[in-house]
Amino acid sequence: MNTYEAKALNVLLQHGTLTPAEISVYTKIPKARTYDTLEGLFMRGFILKKKGRPVKYIAKDPETMIAPVIEKMDAIHNSKVQTIKNQEKSGGLISKLKQLFEQRTTKQNLTSYEIFGRSNILSFLKTAITGTKKEILVSYNSAIDIMSAKNDISALLSSAISKEISVKFLTYTNPCALNPNLKECEVKVYPKQLVRFWIFDKTKILLYLNDNPATKENEEACIFIESPIIAAFLGEIFGLLSKEAIPLTK
Repeated sequence: MNTYEAKALNVLLQHGTLTPAEISVYTKIPKARTYDTLEGLFMRGFILKKKGRPVKYIAKDPETMIAPVIEKMDAIHNSKVQTIKNQEKSGGLISKLKQLFEQRTTKQNLTSYEIFGRSNILSFLKTAITGTKKEILVSYNSAIDIMSAKNDISALLSSAISKEISVKFLTYTNPCALNPNLKECEVKVYPKQLVRFWIFDKTKILLYLNDNPATKENEEACIFIESPIIAAFLGEIFGLLSKEAIPLTK
């Protein structure tokens, strides 16, 4: 992370949501460099972006921002990562950044934002599943992401079920044939292609913008929406399709 990126991230942690122009004013980063600086942070999963005129950039909770970075480092520099983890026990990097995040001058109630890159999406899913209290609805076609040996989404779903959280799967293929962890979910097979989405606790939605298995890792994109009304609408569609689907024989 270069100096401009560090300055921009620090300001976003304090203010929550800002436009590139506002960030340029706060940080003294030249306007010509501000957009590239923010896009670099966004593509690496450090911040979020909300479309509009003008576009706005949003601070992420430091726990979800730093954790994926530590995971990637863990495979390469295990000893250094252990040092970071030990520092956290006595109030290290994440604790200090989280303090900035929680002391923002303007509290924001976010309703929607985009998430780009498969690794960033999977990181978000881990946080969303862990934070769910009652119900998870999943509409999927190929379940490639969930079945990947490189992530533990299915294990988190299994853990959610063990906590008596309802997990319902509507799929075009048989995910249980790929991963036995999902045999604990309520799974139904629909005879036609589906739109990929997740609904958490009838309030939060993660909607995929494509369903092409050949999509490159950095081109995968989702929209996160926090709206009970939209969640209820998609939940109704999920219920109607489930009535036409066939329960999976496990």
